[in-house]
Parts: sequence; C-alpha cells; structure tokens
Amino acid sequence: MCPRKRITPTGRPPCLAEGDDGREKSPQHRLAGNLPPFLVSWGSDDYPFLIPQGKAFAASLAVAGADVDTLEMSGKTHFSVLGEGAAPGGEWSDLAISWIGDH
Repeated sequence: MCPRKRITPTGRPPCLAEGDDGREKSPQHRLAGNLPPFLVSWGSDDYPFLIPQGKAFAASLAVAGADVDTLEMSGKTHFSVLGEGAAPGGEWSDLAISWIGDH
C-alpha cells in the first residue's frame, strides 16, 4: 500500500519512488490468459495521474482481448467515486450492479 504523501509537482503518483515507473507493480503489464470482464472507472475530477492510467489500463485490457467498459463519473473525485461504491443505492453502485448483470 502506498504511504500517504502529497502528489508530486510532476504528477508522479506519491507511492512511486523517484525513477520508478510502476511497471513492476501495475496489473496493466501482467495481462495474460482468459481475462474476465472489467469495468474501469474514475472521476472526472480524479487525481491527474489516475485518469490517463485508467484509460491506458482499459486500452491494454482491450488489446489483450478482455471485455472492458469504462466509466468516467462527472464531477467526482477519487474519494467520492470510492464513496459511491460503498453506498447502497449510490450512483456508482447502481451502475456497477447493472454492468455486472449485463456480464
């Protein structure tokens, strides 16, 4: 788990040491075999480094042959998306339940 630190001025995730690109930690670089469906989501006001990471992960999943959908939640931050996921009847919860039902 990443220690709690401020986001670096360069936008580097705070849990990565200087010079670490995260490749060894990222599931994006470990895709193989028969992949399950994925729903990759983020908030439109999420951390600036997470939005392109989410999009790149979704693209890598698609290239690897996974059934992947993305969901950008308008006006949500990283933590409000998480809160939505924990709240029964929350916007993300309802969308995720519907997505699971479709898959």
